[in-house]
Amino acid sequence: MRTRVGRLFETFVAACSDEVAKELAAYDHHYVWAEGRAGVILTYHWLTDEAPTTPRLLKIVFGGPALQHPPAPPHIQALVTQLQFAPEERNDDGSSPQLAPRQRKKQGGSGEQ
Repeated sequence: MRTRVGRLFETFVAACSDEVAKELAAYDHHYVWAEGRAGVILTYHWLTDEAPTTPRLLKIVFGGPALQHPPAPPHIQALVTQLQFAPEERNDDGSSPQLAPRQRKKQGGSGEQ
């Protein structure tokens, strides 16, 4: 498994409760500060979860033009600051082990487990 996405980006994840996820969901592709640097939060994958897991995994992507995205409002930044982030593990084909096989297939993976 690897934690780098290509050469320019790193994806980190943090578990969050359903209550926090509801607050964060509307701020997909907004930038926040975490791990001492600016990153873009990703929540769009929650919209495709047919059977969401609890806790939800908030993704933050570091690298690239994070500051060109809109900033998250202070109350969202405060929620993100409270979360514990860790590098996202990736499968050898680059897909996320957190995605269901059907979602991996849509992203170009084999869809097999």
